[in-house]
Amino acid sequence: MTRPHMQRLRNLHLHLLHDTFPHFPTTQTKPFSTLSSLFNLCTKPQHLQQIHARFTLLGLHQNPTLSSKLIDCYANLGLLHLSQQVFISITNPSSALYNTILRNLSKFGDFERTLLVYHEMVVKSMYPDEDTYPFVLRSCSCFPDVEYGKRVHGHVLKLGFDSFDVVDTALVEMYRNCGGFENEQELVVRMSEWDLDYWNSLILEASQNGNSEESLRLFERMKVERVEPDSVTMINLLRSSVDLNSLKAGKAIHCLVVVSSLCKDLLVSTALLSMYAKLGCLKDAKLLFEKMPEKDCVVWNIMISAYSRNRHFHKSLELLRFMVNSGVRADLFTALPAISSIAQLKSIEWGKQLHAHVIRNGSDYQVSVHNSLIDMYCECYHLNSARKIFDLLENKTVVSWSTMIKGYVTHDQSVDALSLFAQMKAEGVRVDFITLINVLPACVSQG
Repeated sequence: MTRPHMQRLRNLHLHLLHDTFPHFPTTQTKPFSTLSSLFNLCTKPQHLQQIHARFTLLGLHQNPTLSSKLIDCYANLGLLHLSQQVFISITNPSSALYNTILRNLSKFGDFERTLLVYHEMVVKSMYPDEDTYPFVLRSCSCFPDVEYGKRVHGHVLKLGFDSFDVVDTALVEMYRNCGGFENEQELVVRMSEWDLDYWNSLILEASQNGNSEESLRLFERMKVERVEPDSVTMINLLRSSVDLNSLKAGKAIHCLVVVSSLCKDLLVSTALLSMYAKLGCLKDAKLLFEKMPEKDCVVWNIMISAYSRNRHFHKSLELLRFMVNSGVRADLFTALPAISSIAQLKSIEWGKQLHAHVIRNGSDYQVSVHNSLIDMYCECYHLNSARKIFDLLENKTVVSWSTMIKGYVTHDQSVDALSLFAQMKAEGVRVDFITLINVLPACVSQG
């Protein structure tokens, strides 16, 4: 930055201070702590520039701690170019300051600049540390050419930072993004020791990226490496089985759960139950459910929902009754499938009882519950009760309107349906495709 430019900047800062901080004394007794605390209050760029002006006026523009905070604040306000200007103005930036600018450049997507700053850091013999490499490797992963990433990997090995988990994770992510799983497997082979957490992270990420088959292959490789699975491994694999819609894979993992003595783990048992329920294997789900010594609300909800989803409505409601009698408190995810079952059975008596139970339990705060109750009352031929809930609902969604309109149409009350549709449009609610399908028969009926 040139001397004339620095002078103009100083004059601008002084002008801002004169306009905004007329009572802020120049001879502040504790400028460091005052400015440091003021950074946390900056929510607008002009506020930060005013603090920066005082910062410069007091001769603290080379202070590494305050400079680091200033770099963060400018970046968080979307002024990354000013963060870079602050960094450039530091005469001898420390490794910590390099990490600060690298973190912000990487965080806000300026990956090319991140690598240039890292190169400058290396050229100046400013030794990176374990905090440096996650940002640099993340930036490497955003470029298709893996060669630069490999050179950075060499730096990591040379400096001995490959033993840090955060660096390890960043390395694998880089190889995955730059070259897919083949490069990652090369990395697996080269590394002398893989811990269980690392394998679990690979299996989970493969599943989350929609590559559930790869998560199962990774597990096979994990067994070859003689790494013993834990409950997290089994839960992730069971989710992959569901994603693949493979009951065969799910049962194989169930066998591994038994062999690994993880049956008593509630989270693993819950994942097993969820797998059988989602894959429609209610017989096995029921057997597992009955054998579980401990049943929390989630376990009950899985079975109640499974019965309702598979049209075993009476069993769903019977299980709800057992749940309440056992002293387990129902929640939102209990109420929704139970309300759906009652709507299908068209039982107004059960509907009223469940509605009262929902109110007592405090589950009626969710708009999704209200929408379900509106549908239930409509299905049970109690349109007035449905309309009362609808009218009292403050945070109506398009689903609320559509459900009430559908109720009127189903019971041949086309005039009320069209009137409500007109009110919906008048209130500025965006009409979706489902609403149009629901209101169309009323339009036809009225010509």
